[in-house]
Amino acid sequence: MAITLFFVFISILVPLLIVCGIVYLVLRGSRRDESEKKRMLTPKELAVELGMFLALAVSVFTFVIIAFAIIDRLFPDILNDSYYYTSQALAEQTRLAIAAILVAFPIYLALAWTRARHFVKHIERREVGAFKWQHYVALFLSAIFAVSTLITVLYNYLNGEVTEAALFKAALVLILSLVLGAYYYYSLRRDYTKKTPLPLTATLLSIAAVLGLVFYSFSVFGTPAEVRKVKFDEKRLENLSTIQQSIVSHWQTNYTLPENLSMLEDKGGLRGGITVPTDPKTGEVYTYTIIENSTMNLTSGQPCISFYPGKYSTVTNITTVTCQIPTAATFEICANFETVRAYDENGIDRSGMGEIAVGMMSASDAMSYRPVYYYPYDKQNPSWNHAAEYTCFSRTINPTDFPSYY
Repeated sequence: MAITLFFVFISILVPLLIVCGIVYLVLRGSRRDESEKKRMLTPKELAVELGMFLALAVSVFTFVIIAFAIIDRLFPDILNDSYYYTSQALAEQTRLAIAAILVAFPIYLALAWTRARHFVKHIERREVGAFKWQHYVALFLSAIFAVSTLITVLYNYLNGEVTEAALFKAALVLILSLVLGAYYYYSLRRDYTKKTPLPLTATLLSIAAVLGLVFYSFSVFGTPAEVRKVKFDEKRLENLSTIQQSIVSHWQTNYTLPENLSMLEDKGGLRGGITVPTDPKTGEVYTYTIIENSTMNLTSGQPCISFYPGKYSTVTNITTVTCQIPTAATFEICANFETVRAYDENGIDRSGMGEIAVGMMSASDAMSYRPVYYYPYDKQNPSWNHAAEYTCFSRTINPTDFPSYY
């Protein structure tokens, strides 16, 4: 949601600023009176003003995105199962916001410094009325942003959002709005002929706030090095899921587990086979162990109908049906992991909250032991939880869950 709003915001603001700049230059060029031209912005001044406005808008917007994501991560709501609130989604949109603010904020500081130097050298330009439009527009937009954000936060609270999260978000928006309002009010009243430590102090405090938020977000969502480890572990889980799916397909065809992973590459036995993946970082072969293989048992009645629905679908007298049905098969697939994955049954990531219960499944969650396939954004089951160590996943193929249609 935040990423979408960010791109919508930028896609509207940038073209609007460009159009305003073009219109301004056209109108300026059409004027012939020299006294009028002195009261207009030069192309360089216009570029600086537009750049400052856009850079500050992006910086403030992304600052709020990062702060809100941290709050949502620290105060998770199990009632909110939307994509935006998943741990990975929050982390990704936070990293996008960090990248944007680390580029936009230094640009704003550089342009603001350039503008201040320009006013010191050409103090008469400070009285040009066109310079004040940025301040009034920014004050208006910041007020609109503050009011709309507070309304949204209050609505979410009334709609059942976690109380602590709503309070922190409301406090953040109010403080940020007051700071921006005070900054622009001071900019309108500032006398550039007098030296004052206030601009430098404000700059240092803002840099400290941005860098502090960015570094704190690393502790919440992981540093770039830690994120890369997570990516490797996600790839390992994808590989194990592929191997698991091929093992199940082999069992469905042969009613027995493959003796080793190389049998999965047998095109004759697996209707095409696969190229068995290996560890993406080390190239090591994943461990596969048969715990209990299937055997064919003679049975009769309803089990035959359930396991061979296509073969016995037209049978009227169930008691006369006899067949061979495989027993359950259990196997393990293992890999070396570098990070911790610890989702609970509600989809909340507990890996950084002191509530790690890696490998512990809910007794009522039958899916945990079945061959459930892994998807990067599948947060509904903890069956792929792992520690930052060598971890094995035990999977049981129950014939009742995998009937034969051959």
